[in-house]
Amino acid sequence: MVLKKNKKVGSSKNMDLGASNNKRAEMLVKIDSMLEQIDSKYGPFILEELQKRIEFTIEEFFNDLKLVLNNVFDKSKNTSNKSSVNQDNSQMETPVFIAEHNKKRTKK
Repeated sequence: MVLKKNKKVGSSKNMDLGASNNKRAEMLVKIDSMLEQIDSKYGPFILEELQKRIEFTIEEFFNDLKLVLNNVFDKSKNTSNKSSVNQDNSQMETPVFIAEHNKKRTKK
């Protein structure tokens, strides 16, 4: 069975995309002109404020990251210390006759 392609459907989609792209381009041109007006009036002030905000954001991120990493490393140290203490305790709690039996088994 041979299917026929409907060329009208495909071309209407292209027209819709073309219209959408045109609208988008018009909006970008308007935004660009508004930004140029803002830049000419308030450019230095806006750039200074932007720089302050970026520096603050980076510093805040650094502090948060440092806090999180310190917490993770502290938890890791505590976990490893607890596991080594548990191993020491398990060896100390082993009854003498079991320890002797284990030693004999390892010698054989």
